[in-house]
Amino acid sequence: MLKKFKNWYRQIFQVQEAKYQDVLDIKNHEVQIQDVDYFLAKAQFTDIPEMLGIERAVYGGKTPWDSAAFASELRRETDRLYLVMRRHDRLLAFIGCTFNEVKSDAHITNIAVVPDYQSRGLGHFLIQIMIKKPNIWA
Repeated sequence: MLKKFKNWYRQIFQVQEAKYQDVLDIKNHEVQIQDVDYFLAKAQFTDIPEMLGIERAVYGGKTPWDSAAFASELRRETDRLYLVMRRHDRLLAFIGCTFNEVKSDAHITNIAVVPDYQSRGLGHFLIQIMIKKPNIWA
């Protein structure tokens, strides 16, 4: 009986995990915003120093989040999605979002665009990606 329950539980859990993976997965690719090409990718641990640099530029030399906070978020692959946007290998913007299955909602945890690229549609584009993510609880 326990073996049947374990098999049943694994099947249910794997289906749910597959849903999360489908929704939270994004292929790295080029995008065009206002006739300018950018590279959109899922955030990696190696992006954290540049993300902190953007925070310093945006928040007057301060970093509301430290590297440990970003690392903790990036480790949570089943309910978090962090994206970065680059141009000519320079990180220009990032966004983070958490998905809550219990409440069936999503929450943008962090978004920032380097000051010299603000008002070019990058932040709007990143928010639209999160809004368009399919409902993982459907």
